[in-house]
Amino acid sequence: MEFKFKTLLPKLLPPILLPLAKWMVGRSEYQLYQHYLKHGRIPWSKGYGIYKRQFIQKTLHNPELMIRFQKEEELPTNYGIGIDERCVEYPWLFSHLPVDATDLLDAGSVLNHEFLLNEKIFTNKNLHILTLAPESVCFWDLCLLLGSRNFLHLFGLTPHSLKI
Repeated sequence: MEFKFKTLLPKLLPPILLPLAKWMVGRSEYQLYQHYLKHGRIPWSKGYGIYKRQFIQKTLHNPELMIRFQKEEELPTNYGIGIDERCVEYPWLFSHLPVDATDLLDAGSVLNHEFLLNEKIFTNKNLHILTLAPESVCFWDLCLLLGSRNFLHLFGLTPHSLKI
């Protein structure tokens, strides 16, 4: 629910209150992050999702690591210990995604995370997210908030149901 709240926040509050609201959300995330670190870094415990997201974001913005993913070189010792497979899958995908690709199909809704959809790599891309049913957190209106980015959620059984 935290991501849905962040997406709706700019629409619900007067502009003058946005900095305060963003600070409050950031503060609670910081507290969850600290809780995760102080309590043994147990996967899927309180604060794990925030820790994982920040770990993945740092990796996506680390040129040295992204080159390792692109060249499929060995990762640093202990990379991703205690984090699920997405800490490898997302950087690998982003490092292998052609810059000139314009149309992408995400069959299974793997990329339906605001922190991923906000990445620059999607600026010139039409992303079609195909999943079986609506998810509790979906970014239907993210393209409106971000301007030129085009995201479309579709529901169906196979990519053959697409008529684009």
